[in-house]
Amino acid sequence: MFNKNFKKSLIILVACLMLALVVFAACDQTDDFKPVVTDGISGQTVEDNGGIAVKYGDYIYYVNGFFGDATADNSYTNTIRAGAIVRVKTTDLDAIIALNDEDLSSSEKTERIEAAVKEKVQLVVPCFYFSANETNPDLAGIHIFGDRLYITTPNQSLTDGGQKMYNQLVLESYKLDGSDRKQHLVIAGEDWSTDTSKTELLLSEVNGEVYATYVLDDKLVSAKASDASTKVIAEEITNVKFDKANNAVFFMDEEGQICQFNVGASEHKVLVAKVDTETSKLTYTVTAVSDGYVYYTQADEKNATLNGLTVYYAHFDGTNVVNGAVLNAKPSGTYLGWGAKAIYVETETHGSTTAKTYTVYATYVDANGETVKESLFDSRDSITLDKIENGVLYYTSNSVTYTAKLGTTEEHQFYAKSLSNYSTTGWAKADVVGNYIFALTSNSASVASYNAETEKNSTSTNITLVQEVEE
Repeated sequence: MFNKNFKKSLIILVACLMLALVVFAACDQTDDFKPVVTDGISGQTVEDNGGIAVKYGDYIYYVNGFFGDATADNSYTNTIRAGAIVRVKTTDLDAIIALNDEDLSSSEKTERIEAAVKEKVQLVVPCFYFSANETNPDLAGIHIFGDRLYITTPNQSLTDGGQKMYNQLVLESYKLDGSDRKQHLVIAGEDWSTDTSKTELLLSEVNGEVYATYVLDDKLVSAKASDASTKVIAEEITNVKFDKANNAVFFMDEEGQICQFNVGASEHKVLVAKVDTETSKLTYTVTAVSDGYVYYTQADEKNATLNGLTVYYAHFDGTNVVNGAVLNAKPSGTYLGWGAKAIYVETETHGSTTAKTYTVYATYVDANGETVKESLFDSRDSITLDKIENGVLYYTSNSVTYTAKLGTTEEHQFYAKSLSNYSTTGWAKADVVGNYIFALTSNSASVASYNAETEKNSTSTNITLVQEVEE
């Protein structure tokens, strides 16, 4: 009797253990996303927000390859996919890039680099970044505000009919270890079928609050990430220009006036009012914005002598709107606005030779209507003006991009080399973060670094983290 009872009890015990193992396995599925260990690091300096990559303290967070299929699986699991967000320590990234200099065969280098990427690069956000905004790629990319990482991704919600609304963008954020996923905002039109994936969306942090500012259905909308509240700032707008560095948007309202909206404000401000009298009817065209200034031309439907060639500026200084002119006539090439001045390049050919001098000028129109020019610097190599941000001019000469702090005599600084050699795919243009250049192609991410000693870029290195193939 004892043996029978003992055997019966043993069988029951084994069955209970097997059941417990099954339950435990179900609760610990290997595809559940596991956040990375961050060692409690917070409050680090954020550098180069937006674009392919962002530096946070000793780490660089970057998009793991360009991904353009909004309908693909986007589950919050440990699956490694193109478009996901990964991170790597800068010291480890330098070591990975340095493997290109090892005395190895090409295949051996590839194997070593792949192994190093697998070991050192960490999956942070498994959901893929998505945007179809190719009109203004400067607004696209990942952002870190506070201790959270923000991305846009396709909407996975269903309509009443059971259809996923992939054509809508969703703003999400995560802690920097990939945990605490939050959906803040759905960018949706008046009808669920409206495609919002191409929306130009400016992400900003103002006074500790994260805002999404965008144009949809000819409306300027400001939304708070914290409570998903949205406000229509203006309707029937045109000629929209985003000033990312200053968290501002300039546009033409329904009356044809030039307006400015500062992110976080409750309403927009009219900078250049309409003029419609018996003798004059002005129409404006916004040509550029920079550092809180808007640049525009104007024509008069009732006065043909106003030919629209003069370039004007308008700026709100916190108290008043300041207006003036920077150019009496638009130059043949590119010009950039710099406060109450314009920056452009003039080319001088020396005699019958092919030798040329390229001079960068700052110019404005004085109270007498005369053009005043000031030579800033020149070069025997051609100069391409790229942008001005926070008083710093970015320009390219002889395949090297430099920065020049305008209004000072400080030496120009190296910024990047051969940027045009790095491919641009969709929203993802080459992104400079410190001395690194990140680039994306379909399903792939790469990086190169500048070597100050050789004054050359390193070999472009594939740093795509890939899913292991189970054998």
